[in-house]
Amino acid sequence: TQTILLADNHTGEAQQQPVGQAPAKTQQERPVIVELADIGGVLTPKGKLVLEPAFQYTHSSVNRVTFRGIEILSSLGIGVLEAVDTDRDSVVASLTGRLGLTNRMEMEFKVPYVWRRDTESADIPQLEETDISSTLDGDGVGDLEIALHYQMNNGNDGWPFFILNGRLKLANGKGPFDIDRDEDGIGQELATGSGFYSFEPSITGLYPSAPAVFFGNVGYLFNIKDDVGATIGEGSDAGAQTIGTVDPGDAFRISFGMAYSINETASFTLGFKNDWIQ
Repeated sequence: TQTILLADNHTGEAQQQPVGQAPAKTQQERPVIVELADIGGVLTPKGKLVLEPAFQYTHSSVNRVTFRGIEILSSLGIGVLEAVDTDRDSVVASLTGRLGLTNRMEMEFKVPYVWRRDTESADIPQLEETDISSTLDGDGVGDLEIALHYQMNNGNDGWPFFILNGRLKLANGKGPFDIDRDEDGIGQELATGSGFYSFEPSITGLYPSAPAVFFGNVGYLFNIKDDVGATIGEGSDAGAQTIGTVDPGDAFRISFGMAYSINETASFTLGFKNDWIQ
């Protein structure tokens, strides 16, 4: 801060007045950008409740032509030609709540509602019924999620923020073994949940570098096996099939990226996420 002398026209005495502003403290402040909810983020202050509604629409389409047989020439083949067109649409509307238990611990809960539709059309010219198509729907409450986040450090002296996460996913949604099936065991609707409980511990690192925040997460997903005890296909030619204990397998997860703040009300996120499923 600089100081200059101003002379009073009447008294001739010099007056000292500050000019400019002192530089801001270099101590790292708590970042204000909320990170991806499923990998942890900046914690909610104690006693504060944040509600976050979300809407997600996903569409995927697969067009596949398969030839099974013997190719004699490039233009002559003996076998079966199959053309399949599959369209999958899903809508997930969710409400996520975050409650600050302490200044370093946060509880999170998520309630999703899922709507799905799969349409598949297969064309096999060698069969009398050349066009086989089916449409399946499914909707209902998805798997509820409960999580705890704990901030390990205060991020001073240029250190990133480290956050421990624990996420539990329930199996209240309709799983793949809970859907309605015909006598041949073919599903007549789509599942809205996984059908299994899972628990995921992970650690998140956040490094603020205004106007961006860099983040990374490493975690391990434990899918808990379950004794399904379901019997399907009682009227099929192959006979009834009994489903016993099913273990979906665990997964190792890693993700990293950057959240960039455009202004006080808008930001965008770039990231990479990969799962290794056993």
